[in-house]
Amino acid sequence: MAEHKTARERYQQLTTRRQPFLDRARMASALTIPTIQPPEGHNGTSPLPQPNQGFAAQAVLTLSNRVASTLMPPGQSMMQLTATPEALIESGMDDVPDEIRLRLGRANRLADAEIERKNWRQATNLTSQLLVVTGNAVEQILEDNTIKVYRLDQFVVSRDPSDQIREMIICESMFPDSLSDDLRSIYEQKDPTSKQQNPLSKDTVELYTVVSRKNADEFEVYQEFMDTEVPKSRGTYKTKVLPFNHLRWSRVPAESYGRGKVEEHIADIQKLDGLSKSLSDGAAMASRNVTMIRPGAAGGINLMRRHSKARNGEYIVGNPEDVELQQFQNVNGIQIVNEAVNMLHQQLGQAFLLTANNTRNAERVTATEVRMAAQEIDNILGGVFSTLSVDMSLWRVRRLLMQMQDQKKLPDWPEESIEPFINTGLEALGRGKTVESIGQAMQMIASMPEQALERVDWNTLLTKMLTSLDLPAAVKTEEEVQQERQQQMQEQAMAQGAGGAAAGAGEEVGQQAAQQAMQGAAE
Repeated sequence: MAEHKTARERYQQLTTRRQPFLDRARMASALTIPTIQPPEGHNGTSPLPQPNQGFAAQAVLTLSNRVASTLMPPGQSMMQLTATPEALIESGMDDVPDEIRLRLGRANRLADAEIERKNWRQATNLTSQLLVVTGNAVEQILEDNTIKVYRLDQFVVSRDPSDQIREMIICESMFPDSLSDDLRSIYEQKDPTSKQQNPLSKDTVELYTVVSRKNADEFEVYQEFMDTEVPKSRGTYKTKVLPFNHLRWSRVPAESYGRGKVEEHIADIQKLDGLSKSLSDGAAMASRNVTMIRPGAAGGINLMRRHSKARNGEYIVGNPEDVELQQFQNVNGIQIVNEAVNMLHQQLGQAFLLTANNTRNAERVTATEVRMAAQEIDNILGGVFSTLSVDMSLWRVRRLLMQMQDQKKLPDWPEESIEPFINTGLEALGRGKTVESIGQAMQMIASMPEQALERVDWNTLLTKMLTSLDLPAAVKTEEEVQQERQQQMQEQAMAQGAGGAAAGAGEEVGQQAAQQAMQGAAE
């Protein structure tokens, strides 16, 4: 019978498989942004590696910002709720009814508002940077709907031959004074002297979160602290709504970890770093001014003193052949290095989208601009973005919707009847495509005869268009329309009744006046 291993022992066992990937990630980080994946043993106060150039960091930030802004475009929802094809077929409908479409649009806006409140963009930027540099990141959606990000040295993962996660362990280092009540009770039981000691003087302690697959559709999650299982931490989650998600920049067959974008161009970045140092050293040498005095020159030491103390424009008596100003002679070498550096700048700039047009940082960005930016990114990155958008965005949305339903922030609906549709992927043309199609249809309808206009369902066109523009509240329900029609009919009836009464009263007054006039004439 196999011996049971604690989470700490299993984590240490799996670190040997992770080590080659972690070493490459640290090397890539040292050449770009050292804080993304610090060296082993870094505690926040120890020095970090200093690259010889800042171009690689600029390239990483540009690419990660482009990816983050395309995954979560400003001013546009990243998803759209819609009915599943199975639900439509089962109900015998060809399309979603307008009333249900409006309700889904309002639920969509509630989810978008929650995403903005929990500042998912910040987590998306961090995840994008980790993926570009190290190729790996783990996201966790907490109970308050915020996202927590873990870097490569904080987790281990094991995948099966079908590339599905089999096991994942996350290690969090915490200070004793920041422990929760459950963890503090375990800490005091394991270390009875902790009550008398200052918690700030103690070293960090580790909390391990174990995620293991039970079957194809379920995962089991529990936590261990100081080799003791945390009470009430064990739970079971469905695969598609697991609160943990291991993301990879690029996948390599038979490898549990991903590879980063920086690793794909590590040779050019290393060349750039070395040549930048040579260029900097050459420029420093060229900036030096050294004056050489001939041995045996008249005056000797006195000549050196007079020359060093002479002011600008001052006259000095001496032999010009005794003094010589040394100049840097390897100018051609510096020019060759500079040309090589410029060539590497151009190549890396194209690879990291430094030369591409950025998406406008505006409050409202059209879906066409977002799709064009996504297409441009995907063409350069070879399909990485389109895969990443589904792996990250779809999982996020599914987990958020489930938690918001549990928190009573969204209405419950059958799981098999409603599904989120991601708007930010290349294949998911999203709401902008719907609006574009409706605009084309309106142009065609304008040239149709009146007989054809009678067969157009204007209500459906209006509902789809405004819902796709994130304006579902601007569409009135059928009940609201009927109420307004009845109110208008009542107002018209009252107006007509008042007009008739006034006309009758005027006629009666006229008759009385005529009678009085006739009587006056007779008299």
